[in-house]
Amino acid sequence: MLPLYLDLKAKPVLLVGGGPIALAKGKKLLAEGAKVAACSKRFIPEFDGSGIELLDGPFENQPFEEFWLVVAATADRETNRAVAKKARLAKVFCNNAGEGDEGDAIFPLRIEKAGFDVAVTDRHRSPFLLKALAENVAAAIPNHSEEYWALLAKTRKRIIAGYGPEKGPLLKKLAVLALSGQELEEEPDEIIRRLQRE
Repeated sequence: MLPLYLDLKAKPVLLVGGGPIALAKGKKLLAEGAKVAACSKRFIPEFDGSGIELLDGPFENQPFEEFWLVVAATADRETNRAVAKKARLAKVFCNNAGEGDEGDAIFPLRIEKAGFDVAVTDRHRSPFLLKALAENVAAAIPNHSEEYWALLAKTRKRIIAGYGPEKGPLLKKLAVLALSGQELEEEPDEIIRRLQRE
């Protein structure tokens, strides 16, 4: 699978399922600005007022081709498989919440920290190991200020624009410097001179 970030703002997404897993997926999609609709025989009460449109009729009656993404999130494995199969026939990406390898889209574990957005997945092999890995990744991202990251970006642009063949090693040194946790207070040219001395 190819890791890919999607802009789902105002895009229609179909949720098949009416339980807690479907609701959690729906809330994630709403947070990204998607227009989420759901179909199910029954919905838990929390769907009321959630912002998710509740559709009449079973998934078999829904026009999958009108959606950008379909999420199969029922408690029944065979139903989820049938949803994934219908999505494939409609040429629409499908996330199978029960069996990730039976869909063609995965909701990864997402780490957002200090301007970084990192997604990791284990394709449903070991959720506990995945969570531990995500915690380690989050811990490796330094808690620098916004001003720090802005100065780092400015220095990076200066290196790319004016240092030709020397830029590769300098950019690596700049990344190592950022991960070391050291604060940067100099101007970009001074930081570059420091990197050249190292």
